[in-house]
Amino acid sequence: MDRKLPLGFTPEMKLLTRPFSFYVKCFDKPSLFAGKMHALLFRKWKNRVKGRDWYDLEWYIKKSIPLDLYHFTARAKDTWDWTKEALVPNDF
Repeated sequence: MDRKLPLGFTPEMKLLTRPFSFYVKCFDKPSLFAGKMHALLFRKWKNRVKGRDWYDLEWYIKKSIPLDLYHFTARAKDTWDWTKEALVPNDF
């Protein structure tokens, strides 16, 4: 779980109707995909990828969710896994 989220994500408002109607601000799907890719590529513990990560990756791809490259870069820079100023699709 992130304690201090990097900036650069895109928020969206979702209406939840149970137990009563209210709105919640959350990440959009491309930003969530960026977080998942960061976990897959840069997780620090023993280079192991969780099985759930592979399932989630397949889900994002099947749903044609685009990767928020800007947010992915912000996360990678925040954890010092990327030190250049920008990340372009070819780098990814």
